[in-house]
Amino acid sequence: MIALLLLQRNARVRALLAAAYCSIRIEGKFLKGRWTSLLLACAPLAAAVCSGPASADALDTFNLSAGYSTQTDSNLFRLSPSSAVPSSGTKSERIDTTTLGASIDKSYSLQNIRINATALDYKYRTNDYLSFTTLNYDAAWRWAVTPRIRGNIVSEKRTSLNNFSDFRNVSARNLRTVSSSRIDAEGELAAAWRVFGGFQRSRNTNDLPVVQEGDDQVTSTYVGLRYVFPSDNFLSYRLREGTGDYFNRIPTPGSLLPTSLKEEEQEVRMFWKITGKTTVVARLAHIARTHADLPIRDYSGPIGDVSLSWAATGKINLVAALGRDLSTYQTNTSSFVSANRFSLAPTWRMSDHTSLRAAYQYAQLNYQGPLPSATPVLERKDTERTVQLSVNWRPRDALALGLSLQNTRRGSSSPGFDYKFNTATLTALVTF
Repeated sequence: MIALLLLQRNARVRALLAAAYCSIRIEGKFLKGRWTSLLLACAPLAAAVCSGPASADALDTFNLSAGYSTQTDSNLFRLSPSSAVPSSGTKSERIDTTTLGASIDKSYSLQNIRINATALDYKYRTNDYLSFTTLNYDAAWRWAVTPRIRGNIVSEKRTSLNNFSDFRNVSARNLRTVSSSRIDAEGELAAAWRVFGGFQRSRNTNDLPVVQEGDDQVTSTYVGLRYVFPSDNFLSYRLREGTGDYFNRIPTPGSLLPTSLKEEEQEVRMFWKITGKTTVVARLAHIARTHADLPIRDYSGPIGDVSLSWAATGKINLVAALGRDLSTYQTNTSSFVSANRFSLAPTWRMSDHTSLRAAYQYAQLNYQGPLPSATPVLERKDTERTVQLSVNWRPRDALALGLSLQNTRRGSSSPGFDYKFNTATLTALVTF
């Protein structure tokens, strides 16, 4: 009753709930459970802190959003051309997504609190068993004792469907949840020098066991030193050490899976604004992951990325990037995968309300570290090319519309892992 009285006095909340109700009703049913709980929780809070017309403002303490997107995917299960058509009779799929979001951004003296929460409902039209609803969030307290001593306390969680590029169990839904928390601090030693350090914990879990990666939890500590130039360009060094465990794993014959891990990473970062139009951001690091109970799964090597952003004109911007990563991928024929990537993305701001963006990405993946075998193993190598074109239109500050087209092709030295697919995505987002 109190929530209803507050709603009557606040146009912004009424508009959000009306938009959310309409978007959900379009699906032919009213979603209950988490959606109802989120709406009821947001209503009194929004009414208490918001006032004024139902439109978004970057300076608002509290903002609400409602969104809807629909995507067609020509090859949802990332099947090779030689693979049989799934039991549904088609490789394609339509995915509708409805979202409700709430955000808080409030400063108190030197302190700042930011919270973003989004409830999402994914509806798979043909393969309905993949449909799910989740709540993603991120929260941060940007604290400060003095302007020279400051830090962050951060927590976030994301849940999504494991894609079928490598995880080929198409008969069951397997959700992956990535959560992390971090506490860090930074102090100014002098006009240009900063010392920083922190503690972080990350956890990756899957509804169903995934042999290649498995569930894991890693706890890390890190320290570093940063030099900031008068131009705000900087160079930094960071040393991170972490320990962790794998869990929820189902061993397969001959697959030798470790249960614990240790990581060490040394990293150098650079931010450099070369001119008023050109900026370079770079990271160079060396990572080593070891397994005390199964050293054959160890790996180490250089990783990093560099990106160049160039504002060619007031309306045209170009971003080029190179990157290299190492990540766990444990099978009988590999222990990790090294990925080398290149991307190019020009953006044209056609008007104050409309922008056009194109993107090209090339990736080369090498699956390395096979287990000892009497039979020689052919190392798996993949190449992936993605082309994307998107247009974004914001006719009003509170309304954003988007259309995106994408084509991806992957070639592989291992039979059955090559595929191609096209997607088309239409999105709408209203912010209050």
